[in-house]
Amino acid sequence: MKENDISYRTAVNGAEALKLIEEEKPDLMILDIMMPHMDGFAVLEQLKKSKEHKDLPVIIVTAKNLTNKEKSYLRDRAGFVIEKSGTHIEKIMEILSNKIKENASNDQNINN
Repeated sequence: MKENDISYRTAVNGAEALKLIEEEKPDLMILDIMMPHMDGFAVLEQLKKSKEHKDLPVIIVTAKNLTNKEKSYLRDRAGFVIEKSGTHIEKIMEILSNKIKENASNDQNINN
């Protein structure tokens, strides 16, 4: 993602992801559902309970075969769900680009 001028951090499990969010205050999170110790569902629940992070945009990327109920649950809380059936970097970059533009527009509106 370096050529797209995007900085990022990675976490190996959900607990580490939550710790990084507290430290780094990201503009957006890409979250896998299947992680050790604390899965993506639990991370998402913790984010949505947090006053500070409840509005953090989240993109779910998963190889898990999601049920319709799980897809609906994730879309309601995260907005974007990408099921990994191959490489979807173009889709992820499109979503990131749109979110960055949206955030820049929101920042500009706040400052005016």
